[in-house]
Amino acid sequence: MNKKKRSNNPRDKFTRTVCSCKSCISLCKTMPGYLIPGDAERIASYLSMTPEELQDLLLASPGAIVMGPSAFGMVKKRIRTIVPTQRENGRCVFLNIENRCSIHAVAPYDCGWFDTHQNREQAEERSAAGLRAIATQSADSSYKVMWRKLHEKGQDAKSVQSRREAADKSIQEIES
Repeated sequence: MNKKKRSNNPRDKFTRTVCSCKSCISLCKTMPGYLIPGDAERIASYLSMTPEELQDLLLASPGAIVMGPSAFGMVKKRIRTIVPTQRENGRCVFLNIENRCSIHAVAPYDCGWFDTHQNREQAEERSAAGLRAIATQSADSSYKVMWRKLHEKGQDAKSVQSRREAADKSIQEIES
């Protein structure tokens, strides 16, 4: 019997979004999306860099806090993520002056699979899948090793809360 192996990669589970409206671009200007395992290697190859060279363009983010099971019941857990560097004005390092993503073809998961038009349920399902892909990586996976290297070098992103506040403010300004 020929069974097709199901992919655990969220990129294979969901349809990529393609939106370049002002609200979606405002996220690129305030809160660049997180990478999932495999994204750094894909982006590095696209830019003809090694993953080590790409690290100069990435930051270690404190990531999301989620509820997860433990021996003591459900507890809060932090899932650390890797995000593109932000310029001084908050813009993603990959957003060019024409407000186009210079790595659109290989954009990080949180950039290419989310937009501001999704309902909360869709966004939460996609986010949970992406965070699960990170959380299930072993401590010595290339993703988690890269996060630690970025953090040890002091390449840390601002808090998720402060980036989210900037994104929400920007979207509110556009919608008003």
